Amino acid sequence: MTGKQVQLVLDQAGITLNRNIVSFETFSPMLTSGVRIGTAAATRGFGHEEMGKIAG
Repeated sequence: MTGKQVQLVLDQAGITLNRNIVSFETFSPMLTSGVRIGTAAATRGFGHEEMGKIAG
């Protein structure tokens, strides 16, 4: 799967991540072969209280 495919599938399941270029990438920057899971959900309604719970 490409990073874009993974991003779209997980987005439908309510999981937010970003597709990213990795070293020696063979896909175009719009597809990518990597993904990054992080705190992107903070921009989707999560605030300081929710992020504190996640960090805990």
